[in-house]
Order: sequence, then structure tokens, then C-alpha cells
Amino acid sequence: MRKVIVYRTVLWVFTLGLAGAIFWLSHQTAEQSGALSEEVTQGFLGTLFSFLKLTEGQQAVVHALVRSAAHVVLFALLGTSVALLFRSYAVRRWQGITVLVCGAYALVDECHQQWFSAGRAFELADLVKDIVGVLLGIGAVLLVCFWRAKLRKKGT
Repeated sequence: MRKVIVYRTVLWVFTLGLAGAIFWLSHQTAEQSGALSEEVTQGFLGTLFSFLKLTEGQQAVVHALVRSAAHVVLFALLGTSVALLFRSYAVRRWQGITVLVCGAYALVDECHQQWFSAGRAFELADLVKDIVGVLLGIGAVLLVCFWRAKLRKKGT
């Protein structure tokens, strides 16, 4: 029982921390958000840009891809953690409920940007990326569950 409590606590802390980080990132102005993603892109890929001698236009394309990937990755992590939380409480139909909860959070996130973040707007494409991330997170949980069940079956 103690392991379950620790497991759930870790999941709750991670999930709420991630939701807070997403909120913080959404609350940035367009200028701040662009500068942060540019800094991250240059930090991770700056050497590669120099090596490949990419033009500014090519670098802008990579920058846009990094921003898109950030949506998918953050919401894949959120989808995974929410799915694991629901599974830890033996919630029936946890996959659909995870999509609804995380999808609602993604929708609120986009509305938050539109109404409260200077220079930011509601982007349907970003909402779709977020939901794709959630679906990937759920898929990862399902895959691990499948593998674990298969390993247990072989072990007995």
C-alpha cells in the first residue's frame, strides 16, 4: 500500500508541475515565447546549424519544427502522467477520460493565450498538436501495459 501512495504522489506532483509549466509557458508574451524557443533551438542545434551552414530561412524552419515538437512532447508527457494516474485509481475507460481531461486543458491553454498573453493567439493547429501528444502518451501507456501483460504471461 505504501508503494501505491508514493507512486500516486509522484504522479500527482509530476502532473501538476507539468500543468504549471505549460501554464507558465502559455502566459509568456509572444516576444518572450519566441525568444525562449529561439534560445532553446540555438542551444541544442546551434553547432549543427554552423556545421551544416544553414541559411536563416532554413534555421527558421527548424525553429518552427522545434516549437511544434514542444507542443507534442509536453502534452505527450501530460497524457502519459494523467493516464497513469487514472490507471492507478482503477478508473474505467481511462483512455477516453484522459483525452477529455488533457484535451480540455489544451483548449483552456489556447484560450488563456488568446485572452491573457500579449501578442499570442488561439491556434487550432497548436490544439491539434497538443491532442496528438496526448494520444501518443496514451499509446505509450497502452504499449507498456501490453508488454507487461505479455511478459507476465510468459513468466507463468
